[in-house]
Amino acid sequence: MLSGLAELQHLNLENNFIVDTHPDAFKDLVKLREVKMSKNQISFNFSKFKSPFENSKKLRVLHFAHNLISSIYDDWTALMDLEHLDLSHNNISILEVGIYLYYYIFTFIHVRSCYGL
Repeated sequence: MLSGLAELQHLNLENNFIVDTHPDAFKDLVKLREVKMSKNQISFNFSKFKSPFENSKKLRVLHFAHNLISSIYDDWTALMDLEHLDLSHNNISILEVGIYLYYYIFTFIHVRSCYGL
């Protein structure tokens, strides 16, 4: 878990061989505006129900390109400031209806080169 970084706004964890994230890993990072986690091996464990960014309500940009993601957390649609979501080059074959209900919020959703889309 990342603690003592309550003022952190930009986090770059690209190219770090990350496989999973603890549900509380970013819980204290309430001022996060941009997270870059591309080029890892993240697949997300959906048995955890809640996104590790649940408390990061100011997120504007999420980069998760080139991972092993097959679907996204439902609570990402509650990130009302999220403008840019890059999920390109993942294993996504379907986006749930909920993401389309909030589509008007996003300026850009990038899903190029995802399996089946």
